[in-house]
Amino acid sequence: MLPAAILPPDWKLRRQLRMTHLLLLQALDAHGSLSRAAEVLAITQPAATKLLAQLESLLQLDLFERTSRGLLPTEYGRIMIRHAHNALGEISAARESLALTAQGAQGKVAIGAVVGSIPRLAAPALAAVLAVQPRLAVSVLAETSGTLVPMLMRGELDFVVGQIPPGVDADVLHFEALGPEPIEVVARPGHPLAEARRLTLRRLAPLPWILPPPGSPVRIRVDAAFRAAGLDAPTRVVQSASTLLAVTLARESDMIAALSRDVAEHYAASGFVAVLPFHLRDDAGMLGIVTRRRVRLTPAAELLVEALRRRALQARGDGSRAEPPRAPPPSRRPRRTSA
Repeated sequence: MLPAAILPPDWKLRRQLRMTHLLLLQALDAHGSLSRAAEVLAITQPAATKLLAQLESLLQLDLFERTSRGLLPTEYGRIMIRHAHNALGEISAARESLALTAQGAQGKVAIGAVVGSIPRLAAPALAAVLAVQPRLAVSVLAETSGTLVPMLMRGELDFVVGQIPPGVDADVLHFEALGPEPIEVVARPGHPLAEARRLTLRRLAPLPWILPPPGSPVRIRVDAAFRAAGLDAPTRVVQSASTLLAVTLARESDMIAALSRDVAEHYAASGFVAVLPFHLRDDAGMLGIVTRRRVRLTPAAELLVEALRRRALQARGDGSRAEPPRAPPPSRRPRRTSA
C-alpha cells in the first residue's frame, strides 16, 4: 500500500501545472528516457530534467524510478500519465471539433467497435444517427477490445462498443450492457460437416481452427469451453484478430473458425461460409458501451449512444419499431421564476 501523500490544493495545481509538464509525461511514457523525451519536445535534456523535478516538487511525489533501463513510472506516475493523455486528448479533440465546425460539420464523434458489434448494433445505429445528422463527422475504428479500450483511456476515442478486457483498470471505466455475444463455428459451404445434424466439441477438437489471439474475449471463451468439456484446446490453430482473414481462410480450406454470431450470420447470408450445427456452451459473453468515468460525452457521442440503446432494444425483440434518434435541442437559458 502506498504511503499517504500530502497533495497541493486544487487551485495551486491548476495554477502551476503547465502544458509542458503534460507533454513531458506523454513523451516519457512513450520513450522511457529523458534524453529521448527532450528530443521529442525539442528541448535540452537539462530542461527536461528540470521540468520533471518541478512536477515532482509540486506534487511532492516521486513519479518515476531511475533505473539502468531508464525511467520507470511509479504508481503515482502511472496515474499522472493516464490523466496527461486524457487532458492532451481533450485538447486535440477540441481543436478538431472547432476545425470541423468551421467546415460546416454538425459535431464530431470517434468510436471504437469490436467486429462482433458492427452488423447488428454499431452500423445500424450509426446509419440512424446520420439520417438525422448528415453533417456529423464520424470516425469508427474496428479492432479488438484489447486495442480499443486503452485508446479510450488515453482520450483518443469517445467510447467503445465492446468489452472491458482483462488486465485493464476497470475502476476508471463504465460498462453499460447492450446484449449477449454468442459464438458460432463456421466452415466453407460444402464442408463435410456442414450437413451434419449435430456436432459436439469432441468431434470438432481435432480439426484445424482459425482463432483470435490468446487473451481476446472470444478466445478466452472458446478455451474455457474446451476445459469445461474435459478436452485439450485445439493444437492446429492459425491465430489472427482479423475477421476477414478468418472468413477467407475458412472459405478456401477445410479449416473452421469461431466468430461472433452476428458476424457469422452476416457472412453466411452472403454465401461466404456456412454456420455449423454446433452451439458453444458458455456464458454467451456480453457486448456493451464502454466509457470513461467522470468524462462527459459530447452531444454527438450522446446521440450515437442513445441510438445504440434503441438498436439493442430492437435487436432483443423488445420493440419491433425503434424511434429514430432525435437531434439534441438547442440550449436555452432557464426561465426566471418569481420568489
